[in-house]
Amino acid sequence: MQIRPPGHRAPLARVNEPHAHHARHPRRAPAACERRARGAAAATPMTVTLAQVSVSRPREVRWRGQTISTGIFKEPVEGPVGVGGVNVDGDRQADLTVHGGWQKAVYAYTTDAYEAWRRERPDLDLPYGAFGENLTVSGLAEDEVCVGDRFRIGSVELVATEPRLPCFKLGIRLGSQQVVEDFLRRGRFGFYLSIAAPGELAAGDEVVRLARHPARFPVGRIARLYRDRADPDRMREALEIAAVPESWRAWFADELARTERRTGARLLPAAAAPAWAGYRPLVVRDKVSETDDVVSVHLTDPDGAALPAYRPGQHLTVDLPAGDGGASVIRSYSLSDAWRADAYRLTVKRIGVASSFVHDRLAPGDEVLAQAPGGMFSLDASEHHRPVVLVGAGIGLTPLIAMLGAIAAHERPRETWVFCGVRERRDLLMADRLEAIASADENVHLHVAESRGADGGGPPRRITAALLRSVLPASYYDYYLCGPGAFMQDLYDGLLAWGVPEHRVHFEAFGPAGVRRAGAEPAGVPGSTVTFSRSGVEATWNEPDEPLLDLAERAGASIPFGCRAGSCGTCATRVIAGEAGYMHPPAAPVAPDEILPCVAAPGGDLVLDA
Repeated sequence: MQIRPPGHRAPLARVNEPHAHHARHPRRAPAACERRARGAAAATPMTVTLAQVSVSRPREVRWRGQTISTGIFKEPVEGPVGVGGVNVDGDRQADLTVHGGWQKAVYAYTTDAYEAWRRERPDLDLPYGAFGENLTVSGLAEDEVCVGDRFRIGSVELVATEPRLPCFKLGIRLGSQQVVEDFLRRGRFGFYLSIAAPGELAAGDEVVRLARHPARFPVGRIARLYRDRADPDRMREALEIAAVPESWRAWFADELARTERRTGARLLPAAAAPAWAGYRPLVVRDKVSETDDVVSVHLTDPDGAALPAYRPGQHLTVDLPAGDGGASVIRSYSLSDAWRADAYRLTVKRIGVASSFVHDRLAPGDEVLAQAPGGMFSLDASEHHRPVVLVGAGIGLTPLIAMLGAIAAHERPRETWVFCGVRERRDLLMADRLEAIASADENVHLHVAESRGADGGGPPRRITAALLRSVLPASYYDYYLCGPGAFMQDLYDGLLAWGVPEHRVHFEAFGPAGVRRAGAEPAGVPGSTVTFSRSGVEATWNEPDEPLLDLAERAGASIPFGCRAGSCGTCATRVIAGEAGYMHPPAAPVAPDEILPCVAAPGGDLVLDA
């Protein structure tokens, strides 16, 4: 049996071998390393060294009548070895859905663990490297390594990320599948490291802890929580630590949610409060034409005060007097620039009554009522060691432009690939800004696909998973997608087919666009009768992809809405009778007796106060 980390899919037959892109750094003189004695109040200086460096390329072996590709058969390396990108030179992983990528670039195991295994299993041949590690470390107790701790070995800087969970290939390597079960039970997991700064290292180098993460959350604790499922307080603590990988935090959140449903206890942390409650006025400073059908609006505080920060990728929900007779119309627009204290920038395409109001009637000096920036589609610009791919089509480029701006403004470089889908080159939003960033930073790679053909007679191109596979050096990136629903669904399906783990694919959609996740259970029950009590109409729900808001509009019931993506909360509606489920988790909070119809489906006959 193979035990898989949360958020990972079953392995594919395809073997992905990423290219290692890194620079050589001069080797540095060893420095002292501190190790905190278990249970002691003060750190005790001790020497921690790199006992062995091991690498391998994938090879095929026969196992239970099948041909298996694996990189677990490591061999020691003499002398300095380059480390950069997502690999040690000469090392590759066979299955990137489970191993490899930036968070699992390097695997380390301790000599203490080897000594314990040799005492307990003298029948096994256990040279260093037998557990598939790249780095065998002497003098470092595993429980003293915390998520986010930063180390230097030689001239390489590494950050501890997560534990290893056992794989059936470990049993192949050691000739005993019992070891796979014992590995998890005995708690000698080893730990993965990301590469924060490339360079060289060699056996005999000192391992220097440059910084401890302030949360002091041991890497091994993650695996024990997964194994034992018995400490909700620690799971809740893990949710609050940004250094804990996203896939693990998602698993802990799911486990706490299951415990909440089973026990009725409140375990999940409350959502962060918005920067301000309700709506507040902002003033239009200026309006800029971007293309024939797109304008940008800069909004400022009426008193000139600094505006609260937001995460690149988030949106602003605004209340516009765009309806008949100045009636309120609520819409959500992506913030299209990295945060600046003096102004928020919205970039709006003319596609309906609200956007036409922005184009034709909104003028400098006008006030706009706005909620605080919100939304879960966002990027942490400080995580410069996480390579990213930003993929957008048309007006879907706006949140990605904000992400790219934040990456460019950060002091540390970040490998970034940007794919823009447009009809013609002249439709590319903020083309000068995009090209300037790509020209100034060798780590940023800009690709534009023109569906009507490139200027000068080039062939038409569209952004597809096949295009990404032909351009990207490997599949190990975090992907951020924004555009029409069909566009994102095709990319999402294609990336998963390539072996990209689902938790590394992030997407944003407004309006009717949406993405159905792999393996997602249907949110609703076909044949359900939905009654809209105040409107005095009812309708039968049968379409799995139709949210209740769409059903209401077809039936003639009126429900106010903004983002149509579960982010703004405008459509919150009270449930009078029955139950509903969500097509994807909403970002906006609602009362216990309310739902967001824009992302909900009936779980049976349903009566709504609408």
